[in-house]
Amino acid sequence: MHFTSSIRLAMVLVMASADALLAQGTGTPRGFLFGTGGGDVNSRNSLSIFADMSASVVSDSGLAGASPIGDADFLVHGLTSQLTTSADYARARRRTLLTANGSTSFRYFSSLDRVSPVSHAGNLSWAVRLPWQSIMRLSSGVAYTPAYLYELFPAASADGDPIVAANADYRIFQTNSYTYGGRAAVRVGSDKNLHVITSFERSRTEFDQVVLTQPDLSTSEARVQLNDPISPNLSWSVDYNHSTGTYGVAGKTYGDRVSGAVEYSYALSRTHRLRFHLDVGPGILHVPADSVFASLPSLAPPGQNPPDAGQTIRLYQIESNATIDVDLGRRLLGSVNYRRGIEYLALLTQPVFADAVRADMSGLITRRVEWSASGGYATGTSALNQTGGGLRTTTAQFRSRYALSRSLAAYAEYLHYWYDLRDQALLAPGLPHLFKRYEVRFGGMLIVRPINTKGRTR
Repeated sequence: MHFTSSIRLAMVLVMASADALLAQGTGTPRGFLFGTGGGDVNSRNSLSIFADMSASVVSDSGLAGASPIGDADFLVHGLTSQLTTSADYARARRRTLLTANGSTSFRYFSSLDRVSPVSHAGNLSWAVRLPWQSIMRLSSGVAYTPAYLYELFPAASADGDPIVAANADYRIFQTNSYTYGGRAAVRVGSDKNLHVITSFERSRTEFDQVVLTQPDLSTSEARVQLNDPISPNLSWSVDYNHSTGTYGVAGKTYGDRVSGAVEYSYALSRTHRLRFHLDVGPGILHVPADSVFASLPSLAPPGQNPPDAGQTIRLYQIESNATIDVDLGRRLLGSVNYRRGIEYLALLTQPVFADAVRADMSGLITRRVEWSASGGYATGTSALNQTGGGLRTTTAQFRSRYALSRSLAAYAEYLHYWYDLRDQALLAPGLPHLFKRYEVRFGGMLIVRPINTKGRTR
């Protein structure tokens, strides 16, 4: 797909999601000047437009000529500049909430004297209140050139998160791919009492096959959860999950998982809180027998014919998800998340069993100065062959932002990204075996709210 077609996709404003029938926030610590003063809380109609323009110095491993996929224009180093824009719209009524957001990003490479599209993403969500304090949500999304290995890093998620999120900072090369997704979820009962949540989600990633024959990826997930808030500080839940993933190389795999979770919130003071969440359960992954025998020939029964097309092998594993959140007011917000389980990633030819941890912190030095830092480490091995050492990837990011006004801010940022495929090169035959990137960025942010109609929504 060419440059002009990617621009047309960026113009399509199909975007964002909402977590229950609540208004959106700015995502900044409480008390921060930038982005405040025009919040969407209790707004009947709101539109926020965000723009980020920056210049950076990039140093990578210089493997631009080593990748056979796409233009490899994201592997060059030197001076670059980037423009990222997004728009968020929300329309709240007594029983419904419609939200939409869109984002697009372009980058200029001085060494190539060229502007390239980095990523475009959009999501649309509609929520409606039902009888018995229930809620139904319908969401859909689309993205151009989304991130891949970056998705191994865990992050706290909610039902209102975007279906498809493209991270422009972690593109390695231009693969000309499109990702589509949709989700339907229903919560029966009040979230303050015993309630049931059911959801179904489906997504597909398609690649432009002009340069390389890359397998497309289709995934689906059905989930049923029983949640019981015992008290304002303690809750437990039981969850059943059925997922499928279809690769062009590994064939169709599907998994079943039953887990139990407990969440506890502890008040450190009147305004400071600490939250723990632990989710653990056994999982079964059903994979095509011929794919497993191709990865591990020693497992194939000697002297027998090849397995039938529909024959599968069951793989057992323990999957878990743990989170610790700390809220010390506007001075410090922190989160540590650990995740272990099966992941389906586009660009990889097989599902991977991943162990990953991520930490995020942010806070205020003064009312105008904000800082944030994050770091992540992840390993992954083919789910069909877990005998190898596995690929490894790390990331680190630090940013300091100064609010010039409620609409304008300047910032400085450092980004480090590294991965090593090690003995898992067959998972991604088109990726460079080893990649490192260091980037120092300086830029400015602008946020405006041309529409912000206040009023009662209930």
